[in-house]
Amino acid sequence: MKSRQMIVFVTVLVLLCSIAEAINFSFLDDFTEAELQELRMEIDDRLTEMKKNPSGGDDGEPVAATRSDPVLVGQTLLCKIEDYSGDSLISMEMVCTIRGAGAKALVKSFSRTNLSFLDKGSEWFLVMVRIEVLEADNEKVNLYDNAFHFVSKDGAEYGYSDGHIWDNPAEIKPLYVGSTLDAWIGCKVKTGDDPLITYENRDGDNLWFNPNVRVLKDTSAMAFKPLASKDSGRGVTELQYRLMEYGLLTVVPSGTYDKDTASAVKNFQKAFGAEGTGTADEETLRLLYTGKPLPR
Repeated sequence: MKSRQMIVFVTVLVLLCSIAEAINFSFLDDFTEAELQELRMEIDDRLTEMKKNPSGGDDGEPVAATRSDPVLVGQTLLCKIEDYSGDSLISMEMVCTIRGAGAKALVKSFSRTNLSFLDKGSEWFLVMVRIEVLEADNEKVNLYDNAFHFVSKDGAEYGYSDGHIWDNPAEIKPLYVGSTLDAWIGCKVKTGDDPLITYENRDGDNLWFNPNVRVLKDTSAMAFKPLASKDSGRGVTELQYRLMEYGLLTVVPSGTYDKDTASAVKNFQKAFGAEGTGTADEETLRLLYTGKPLPR
């Protein structure tokens, strides 16, 4: 049998060839059946390990998902989670984060009960989380919002009652393989606090997220459809949520490019030194979706 070093070498070569346009596997003709089986097992192990390793977003940087190196807004985390039904491979991404007046307007639209006990020293912090189930031992993964915990900047964990959203229209729930869910998680935090979020995995290897920082994205080669007054649809809704994240829009997104949206876009343009037209042209959208913070 060929040496272990040769098996590893060929494994790497096959993995590289798998992403090429033209693939020639004729070099495998000299391998015995046993050697090919070992090679297949090696490749399967490597691919499985690649899936298990956390991966970054559009910046291409790896995500450790630890407290010292948490996942940022806009980064996609591939992770293995464990529950009583078995192991699952899922992807998680914080799509947007909203706090202050905008978050207050949203939770009020869910239920006025969400404003109970919200005093001058606290505010709602909402995070839209996108979850996709890629693999599961039993075709299903049991996910619940109480697995996510908000941890204050000084290290104190907020209580469950602080994080319960009454009449949540997009709550986390069990999912089957191949399904994707956008869900709200949230917490009543101290005003101005920059909390982290931890996902409590049953195997004890918790995952950490930083909802206060968005990963920067290179949009220079991306094309955007301009949006203007009276336009409607998903593109407008996504624009409105992003404006809420910046704190420029503090009303519940309508899905229609209304006066509030135009005013928020105008303020965004002025903040970056551009002409405040109030129309989301391609240049404005390209800048908006880079995730750059507003200039101070």
